[in-house]
Amino acid sequence: YDILLPPSYDPNSTAPLPLLIWLHGGSNGKDHLKKRLEEHIRSAWSNGILSPLVVVAPITGNSYYIDWKDGSQQWEKFLTSEFLVEVRQQFNVRKDPAGTVIAGASAGGQGTLRIALRNPTLFAAAVAMEPGFEPVLSFEEVDFSRFPAGVAEAFLHPRFGNPVDAAYWEEWHPPIIAARDANRIRESGIKIRIEAGDADANLTWLSAELIHRIL
Repeated sequence: YDILLPPSYDPNSTAPLPLLIWLHGGSNGKDHLKKRLEEHIRSAWSNGILSPLVVVAPITGNSYYIDWKDGSQQWEKFLTSEFLVEVRQQFNVRKDPAGTVIAGASAGGQGTLRIALRNPTLFAAAVAMEPGFEPVLSFEEVDFSRFPAGVAEAFLHPRFGNPVDAAYWEEWHPPIIAARDANRIRESGIKIRIEAGDADANLTWLSAELIHRIL
């Protein structure tokens, strides 16, 4: 993972800082924090727009931030347990949900919603930017005709089974999670922000609007 510490960071302070977990988009994530975000975060700190916090960005590859059906990768389990424990041990950050936020863009926006909606008591807030999941309410509704031959299958099969286990796919689909776990999400008190531009080339505003209406 990559880490970004504010200028005021003090490892010995008795006032630990909030923790922001940032999930990168559909790349391997290497140097994403430094190349894409650090300049903007430091500017926000210097201008007083953003309060001091510790930003940590796991490097996960194109993982989809889920536990894969074939068992070879278990990303949600890792990020919500071993990874979170490691970061809280290594850095002077808060260890309570009220001091922990998760956020991400594109594939990271998907991951943010998946992880936060399935584990709402772990976070004070979740921010999903351009969360480009399929804007449908069942696997059968997905239109695969817009993908080149074999591309969707190569992506889906290791993650959701070959053939795709529709029930397993739906278990990780943000709109379905929101509807299924509505009471638990509501009772947790988690704050949720979802953002997408209406000119987004990947039409992620469709995904954002669908889950907005469900929520």
